[in-house]
Amino acid sequence: MNLYRWKSRLLQAYAPGYIVAMAETVEEARANVLANYRPLEENGPTEDIYLITMHDYNDDEFEPKMEERKQTLQADLAAEPEIFPAGVIFLRGSD
Repeated sequence: MNLYRWKSRLLQAYAPGYIVAMAETVEEARANVLANYRPLEENGPTEDIYLITMHDYNDDEFEPKMEERKQTLQADLAAEPEIFPAGVIFLRGSD
């Protein structure tokens, strides 16, 4: 298995975010990432407070914002990832 890493606009805050997935193929890695994107899951790795709040208050803009986030994720995954066949990645923290 390989580790695949994408730089992510969806997950960026003060520094770029990264998506890392382990899979046999890049297609499998992309599918696993999409299957595990759960922005409404509190305390989850892809929790999105803004979307949770919009959802909880039945905001009319929730659906368009959710679609925008999904499109950003798909754009992140459309890029060719870095591949780490040794299975080791070092992620430096941001200030």
